[in-house]
Amino acid sequence: LCFVPLFNLFWNFIAFWGLTKDLNAHLAKHDIQGPRANETLALISCILVPLGFIPFLGLFILWPASIVLGLIAFKSVKDAAVAIVESRGVTDPAPAA
Repeated sequence: LCFVPLFNLFWNFIAFWGLTKDLNAHLAKHDIQGPRANETLALISCILVPLGFIPFLGLFILWPASIVLGLIAFKSVKDAAVAIVESRGVTDPAPAA
């Protein structure tokens, strides 16, 4: 649904911000020690994307800020996901060839 024009602005909240909330809930529910996904940065990144359509301000300030904050938030999502995988005792998730 991220490829549907205009709807993707809404779906970004469901997919990205929702993922951070679900990851953190899973970590808390199963008492997994590890880094948490940064919900605040994900939310701010989701908010900045539609605001990026404001002429000049959006293109030169808000979209670049959204990209930077989004990348930082994506790293926190990756770290949280790795903590979940490591808690399962999986050290090498790649299948043997």
